[in-house]
Amino acid sequence: DITKPRVTLSFDNNRVENEFYFKENRTATITVEERNFSEDAFKILITDPAEGKGAKLLEVERDSFQKVSGSGDSTRWESRIYFNKDGDYQLSITGEDLAGNAMEELVYAEGTQAALDFTVDKTAPVLSVSYDNNTPNHEFYYKEGRRAEISIEEKNFRSDLVDYSEGRGISELHHQASISYEEDGDYQFNIRVKDLAGNEALAYPEDHFVIDRTAPGLTISDILNESANKGEVSP
Repeated sequence: DITKPRVTLSFDNNRVENEFYFKENRTATITVEERNFSEDAFKILITDPAEGKGAKLLEVERDSFQKVSGSGDSTRWESRIYFNKDGDYQLSITGEDLAGNAMEELVYAEGTQAALDFTVDKTAPVLSVSYDNNTPNHEFYYKEGRRAEISIEEKNFRSDLVDYSEGRGISELHHQASISYEEDGDYQFNIRVKDLAGNEALAYPEDHFVIDRTAPGLTISDILNESANKGEVSP
């Protein structure tokens, strides 16, 4: 046996966002073409890429290899890996046949995206907005300025994916920003948020309010200054 095993990797979900983010489950299929195959001679490792060397193995559901077709050097064996939980994944496949022939370079099925390093994120961002001034007159008129505090809970966050573009991350999961409304004006506030995997936060209802810090002006006309007037006076 001088023929090296041929290993092909494919996925059922290649709808990638931002290079390696997926908002739905992924199932990987590993196909080995080899006559003298042993599952014990192949190592399939799944780790968290952020942990680097020495990372502990992640517990991911995987089927054992099964013979599916062919004979001789064209005998095909398949195993499936189910990436059904949110997480960052790094996949490594190495192996050899019973004669000691190391596998050929890994082959990717046509259309495969982000095969060895990817993130599954099925969780939508959680958005909340609060104001420091909640005392309106006549429903939505305010005689003092307002500050809107925007809070976004999302691991895979990037500020340019928020319609309000001045958001800044303050931790891995929580992100905050604020907007001050100090000048008189009629304001409308709305915000849309999605994460790197394309999950959109629940729609935020538009806020409408008016800032009016200017006191009414009073003008009196048709009466002379410092004059004495008898009878009815009508400015």
